[in-house]
Amino acid sequence: MEQSDRFAEVARVGMMITSLLELNKILPVVMETALQVAKAEVGHILLFDGRLLSDARVSWGLSGKLADSIQSDSGESLWDYIQCNGKSLNLDSIEQRSDWKIDDNLTHVDNLVAVPLKTQDRTVGAMVVANKMDGGHFGRDDLSALEMLGNFAAVAVENTLLHEHMLVRQRMETELDLARHVQKTLMPKKVVDLGRLSIVAHNHMAMQVGGDFYDIIEISPHKYILIVADVSSKGLPAALLMTSTRSLIRAYADETLDLARLIRNVNIQLCKDSNELRGMFVTLVAVMIDFDDQVIRSVNAGHPPAFLRYSDGAIKELKVGGPFLGQFDNLEFKLESHPLANGCRIFMYTDGTFEGVDDQGKMLGLSNLREFFAANSHLSSERFIDRLREVLDRYSCEASEADDTTYLIADVRRA
Repeated sequence: MEQSDRFAEVARVGMMITSLLELNKILPVVMETALQVAKAEVGHILLFDGRLLSDARVSWGLSGKLADSIQSDSGESLWDYIQCNGKSLNLDSIEQRSDWKIDDNLTHVDNLVAVPLKTQDRTVGAMVVANKMDGGHFGRDDLSALEMLGNFAAVAVENTLLHEHMLVRQRMETELDLARHVQKTLMPKKVVDLGRLSIVAHNHMAMQVGGDFYDIIEISPHKYILIVADVSSKGLPAALLMTSTRSLIRAYADETLDLARLIRNVNIQLCKDSNELRGMFVTLVAVMIDFDDQVIRSVNAGHPPAFLRYSDGAIKELKVGGPFLGQFDNLEFKLESHPLANGCRIFMYTDGTFEGVDDQGKMLGLSNLREFFAANSHLSSERFIDRLREVLDRYSCEASEADDTTYLIADVRRA
C-alpha cells in the first residue's frame, strides 16, 4: 500500500470512528486498520482512562499478558513508558536488544511498534502492533500512519467518554429531579389555613434536594405539632435522612404521647441507625399548639431558638430541650410551656436563614434576625415575609456557599 493510500485509508477510518460513541465498536475498527496499514500480524490496544469499567482493551493475536510483559531494562512497562512520555517506540529485533525485553515464551515477537493514543491534552491509551507480515521491519511510514490513526482513536475515545459522562449526568439529574419532587410532596402546602391557626412556610434548597424540612401534623382538631428541622449535610444524603426523620416523627406522634417523649423516641431510633448516618445529625424545634389546654409546648433539639411573640409585644425564645438528634441515645428532652393567647405568633427557621452574608462579607447573624423579628412581628404574615425576603436578598452574596433555608410563621387567630 502506497503511503498516500495509507493516509487516505486512515483518514477515512478516522472520520468514521470519531462519529461512533461506543468503545466496543471503535477499538476493533482501530485495531483492524492498524494491522492493515502497517502490514502487521498481531496487535493490542490498552486504554489508560480510570473512568473505564470495561472495554479498556482489545487484542488481536497479541495477548494482554504478553503485552504487559514488555519492559525496559529499568523495569518500566511499555504502557507506562508511553503514558508518561507520550512518545512512540519502534523496537526492531527485540530479542537481540538489551534495553527492552519481552516474555517470548508466550508468543514469538520479532519486532513491534507502539504508538500513543494522544489528544492535544493527554495520552488516553496506547496501541501495539507486532511482526511485520513480509518478514521485514517497521519503517517510518508505518510509524507515521499508526500515529495518525492513534490520534483519531484518541479523539473517538474522548468523545465516547464525554458522551457517557453526559448520559450519566442526565440520569442523575433526572433522578434528582424525581427526588426533589418527592421531597416537596412530603412537605405541606406553604400556606395553610386551619381556622384558628394560619401558617405560612418557605423552603429553599441550596441543591436540588436537601436536609431542611418543615411539617404540620394534626394530632386532633384542637392540637397541632409544627416542626422545622435541619440535617447537618446537603444533597441526597441529607434528603434521605430528612425523609427518615419526618417519617419517624409522624409515626410516633399521637395524642397520648407528650412532645418531649416523642422527640426522645425519634432520637433513639435515629441512633440505632447511626452507622448509616456517617456523622450526620438532625437539629429541630417542635412546637405543639394545644387549643384544649390553651398552651404552647415546645422542645428544641440543638436548633436555633424559635421566637414566640404575644400581642402586647412580649417575646419568648423557645430554646429548652436538649442536644441534636442521631448521635447520643438515651437522652431525656425537656419540655417548655407558654400560655396560648389570641394574636400570638411563632417564628421557626433553620440556620440558613441567618447565615447569609452581604456584599461586605458580613453575616446577618442570629442577633440581627432576632431584632428583625422584634421590629416586624406585628405585621401581617405576608408583609412580614416580604420584608424578610428583602433582608435575606441583601445577605445572599455568596451563592456558592448558600445553605438550605426554611422558615415558618404560625399565627393564632382565636385561642
